Amino acid sequence: MANVVGLFVMAVGLGLAAAPWWSATLGRDDYPLVWVLGALFGGIGLYAALPGDRLPRLRAFAFVLFLGAFGVVCAALALAPSAPGPTAPTPSAVSWVFAACRFRGGHASSPAPSRSCSWDWR
Repeated sequence: MANVVGLFVMAVGLGLAAAPWWSATLGRDDYPLVWVLGALFGGIGLYAALPGDRLPRLRAFAFVLFLGAFGVVCAALALAPSAPGPTAPTPSAVSWVFAACRFRGGHASSPAPSRSCSWDWR
């Protein structure tokens, strides 16, 4: 059963890797992303699809392909700029959490401030 799931994941990876050729709506800027995601899914799918006792070198190559693509994804996330630019400022995740669940109400005379989650992003 793991072989069938591995073949499905590998097919998804091959579809992603070939997306620049068959997708009419994929932008040119997204080509590297779908190639890396295709290598990621294709590598782990091939690793899962191959039996453990046969073709050990091909299985090891599939795992190395997956690990390399995963390393590229991690490096891209780590080295990406934290702010997208001056045209579209986005608050950090920490400020979203504090803005989402802030303390409201509560005066000096009240025993404890009331907590209410507010999805007001000001």
